[in-house]
Amino acid sequence: MSEPQYVEDGETIDIPPAAGVAGYVRVFQAVLELPRVQRVEVVPGKLAYVRFVKEGEQKPIEVDLETVLPYGIIRNRPVIELVMDEHMIAAVALGQMFAQVYMDGMFPIALVSGMNTLLYAWYATTSGVVQPTGSVHGLPVLLDRHLGEETLVMCAGNVPKAPMVDTTCSYKTTILWRPKT
Repeated sequence: MSEPQYVEDGETIDIPPAAGVAGYVRVFQAVLELPRVQRVEVVPGKLAYVRFVKEGEQKPIEVDLETVLPYGIIRNRPVIELVMDEHMIAAVALGQMFAQVYMDGMFPIALVSGMNTLLYAWYATTSGVVQPTGSVHGLPVLLDRHLGEETLVMCAGNVPKAPMVDTTCSYKTTILWRPKT
C-alpha cells in the first residue's frame, strides 16, 4: 500500500474591519483546527494559511463571522429605542444617547450605522462641525450592510473601552434629518 500523496494548499480569508479582533480570533481558531497547517500570515483585513492536504482533500474552510459583526452583536442583545425630534441637531442627539448610556450605568463602546450613513452629513450640517470619518466624539463608527443609512446605534457595555463583542445593550435612534436636494 502506497503512502498518500500530499500537496501544498492555501487560502486567504477576508476579515471585514467591523469584525474586529474577535473576527481574527475566530478565523485563526478555525485555521488551527485544520490538520497539517504549515504557515499562517495575518495582514490587515486578511488571514492567509498554507497546509498540506491529501489529493482531493482541498476545500475552503467556512467561518461564521456574522455573530462578531456589528449587526449580529446588536440583534442578539437588548435594544432600547430612543426617539429624537426631526429638528434636533446631531450633537444634541448624540449627547442624549451618551447621557442615557451613562444613566443606565453602562459605557459606550461604538456607534454603528449603515454603509451609506447619514451620520457625518447630519453632524456637519446641523452642528457646523466636520467629524473625521471613522469616529465621532472619540467613539469608533462601524458600518454594517444590514442597517439603513438613517439608523444609528450606540453599543454599550459594562466596562470602559470594551471590545464590540462585549456589548450588553444597544441604544438605537433614527436620523430623521435629510439632506436638502
